[in-house]
Amino acid sequence: MFLKNYFKENRNIGLMVILGIVAGLLAMWLALKTLKPVVRSICTYVLESDEEKGPNKQSRVATIEAATVEMGVMTKRIATVGKMRANASVTLRAEMNGRIKELSFTEGSSVKEGDPIIKFEDADAQAELKQAEAEVMLRKADFERSSKLFDQKIGSTKDYDKAKAELAMAEGRLDAAKAKLDKTIIHAPFSGTIGLIDVSVGAYIQAAQDLVTIVDSTPIKVEFKVPEKHVHDIGVGQTVEVRIDAFKDQIFHGVVEAVDAQVEAESHSIALKASVPNENGLLKPGLFTSVSLIIGEQGETIMVDEAAVDREGEIEFVWIVEKGKARRNRVLTGSRENGKIEIVAGIRTGQIIVTAGQLKLGDGVKVKITNMPETDGQEKTPLGENEKEGQKNKKENSEAVVQKAENSKEEPAVKASESHPQEPKKEHTEPTLKPEEIKPDQHNKTENQPVSSETKPTHQG
Repeated sequence: MFLKNYFKENRNIGLMVILGIVAGLLAMWLALKTLKPVVRSICTYVLESDEEKGPNKQSRVATIEAATVEMGVMTKRIATVGKMRANASVTLRAEMNGRIKELSFTEGSSVKEGDPIIKFEDADAQAELKQAEAEVMLRKADFERSSKLFDQKIGSTKDYDKAKAELAMAEGRLDAAKAKLDKTIIHAPFSGTIGLIDVSVGAYIQAAQDLVTIVDSTPIKVEFKVPEKHVHDIGVGQTVEVRIDAFKDQIFHGVVEAVDAQVEAESHSIALKASVPNENGLLKPGLFTSVSLIIGEQGETIMVDEAAVDREGEIEFVWIVEKGKARRNRVLTGSRENGKIEIVAGIRTGQIIVTAGQLKLGDGVKVKITNMPETDGQEKTPLGENEKEGQKNKKENSEAVVQKAENSKEEPAVKASESHPQEPKKEHTEPTLKPEEIKPDQHNKTENQPVSSETKPTHQG
């Protein structure tokens, strides 16, 4: 019975201990959950107070570069893409079967119109030419004899016509032999740059086989398309600006020389061709280009540097400086030209916008403009406080000079008092009085009287 009660009591104590621990943990969790926002607010308040009281908060000035918004003239453009084409290009092919005898060019070099490029074996052609020439000589002699007999009324007309026809046929075969001989040499059809060739001397070539390409890229052509909505804005003679990834910092100018006669039904666009000078040979056919077609000018446009416009997603904005502080302002942009961007809405002329140092800014941050003179709208910097201190010292020095001038003016007044008939009597009698005999009013009078360098010797008597 005793053991039973003992275990029963111990079990109740264990349950109570466990329940107490659980209750304590729960209370601690609730306390932390409840006090967490309060503690966070207190810590935030303390940190913000320290920052506001600290020197960094008061003296934080962002150094930036800025510019004044002005009006300007911007060209109206159509931006598109295009591809460069050669002014003239041809792939040379063999016109006959034969074996290559000579390659008279260097791959990648320049050739002139009419220069021989490839020569084939021509022994057969030379033999055919000699045979044709001999036959012409024979037929020509026969025709001359028939012609004399016909003139003398001896020969028949039939013999005369036959000899004449055979001579013409022999001359035709001679022309064919000459043409065949000419085909054994391939000449450059125009001046340009010759490409690479895949065959060598001694190779046997079939008729119509591709051999080598000649390209004339001076000037070079640019083919591009614009949307059909601009069909009334385009025309021959307009200027284009061409940019290439290989020459990012260089702009090539050209002129539109042809506009297609119809609009493409599939793409709803119209094709144009422009000519771009290429004397130095930098531009190559096949290059992908960015084309900007100038179709007019747009005056009285707000223009700013492209560096002044920041983007956050689809939102574009600039930083405006007002009363020495930065403020973010959303804008709508338009076309771009030579590092400038058109602002359609959001700012006005005369405002100061930040062009460099935007990463340091936030709404309300004080700024120091390094590339502009200090204005009323620009916040004074610690350097300005030093200037104030210097102005204060300068003011104190000027007051000291004025005070010294006033003291110098008092000296004649003292001398005038010495010249007064009663004044020497006072100076003579005052030293004879004993301290206990000086009356209060006289004591005050002598105490309040200004002492100068002229009055000091009187006390020595």
